[in-house]
Amino acid sequence: MATPQVTAAVALVKSVNPGYTANQSVSSLKRAADVPEGCENAYYGSRYLNPLLAVTN
Repeated sequence: MATPQVTAAVALVKSVNPGYTANQSVSSLKRAADVPEGCENAYYGSRYLNPLLAVTN
């Protein structure tokens, strides 16, 4: 069920940075992903999506 949220996050990054390519949008989200403290990988996968940080960096 993460696909709709990730798609929306990519659209948000693209709306703030209209000149970004698809790869740049994904890269921006990957750089802004958080690692939650005190949680095991079973709860969040590899990282936690942070679209706000992606558009403000």
